[in-house]
Amino acid sequence: MTAEVRARYGGLRSEQLQPRMLADGDQPDITDVEQCCERSRVLFRAITDSNIEDRS
Repeated sequence: MTAEVRARYGGLRSEQLQPRMLADGDQPDITDVEQCCERSRVLFRAITDSNIEDRS
């Protein structure tokens, strides 16, 4: 979330902000979600791969 989004919702964060946004119909852009998912996949893969190497 950007500081602008948090400010729009009175400074709410995480578990309070997301439900409020969904209730208001304020959904993220699908392209932003896809990019976030791809970055997460890359990071999780790197973590998993490094853990496998540490066990060897």
